[in-house]
Amino acid sequence: MKLERSRNGVSSSPSSPPPLPTGRHARPPPLRGRVRKGGWAFLTVRMMKKIYEYICKCETFIIKVFLIFIVVLVFIAASTRYMGFPINWSVDMAMCLFAWCTFLGGDVAFRNNKLMNVEFLVGKLPGKNKNVIELINLFIILIFLMALIGYGAKLSYTTRFRAFQGIPWFSYTWVTISVPVAGILMMITTILKIRDKLQKR
Repeated sequence: MKLERSRNGVSSSPSSPPPLPTGRHARPPPLRGRVRKGGWAFLTVRMMKKIYEYICKCETFIIKVFLIFIVVLVFIAASTRYMGFPINWSVDMAMCLFAWCTFLGGDVAFRNNKLMNVEFLVGKLPGKNKNVIELINLFIILIFLMALIGYGAKLSYTTRFRAFQGIPWFSYTWVTISVPVAGILMMITTILKIRDKLQKR
């Protein structure tokens, strides 16, 4: 390889890449963490997924805590009633917690495909027809959940002045509001299932 001597006396090869420009015409290095075009939408979707996963974990944790509390509360109430010292508010509180466990547990079971269903006829259909039937069922469930949320919110508003017999300061709305809250969560689960079914087509 033939070497040439530069003005500064430093030898260089003609095949070597030219030095990087310096001064005001030099290109600045790329910023670390720079988001490309469409990156903000990707980050938003990813953040929404993280939030939804956190909500699902909190939902399962709340159900477990409420179930344990119901068992302990009913056991203590039965024991104290046997000894002649009944707890008046135990039945009302257990009913409130049971309502929340029922509706939130329905969303958890629906999300994990643990709800009872009949697949005697649908299971014998081809894959494409089976997917169409499941989509129709999901849309029917979505319409039902929208009605459930509307009527549940109306019921929660109308029962705001109603109180429990054993807990006069505790509004009955804390029971009825479990219907629209769980309905919203189940509607999100239904929409995600519909999206998965459409992607499989």
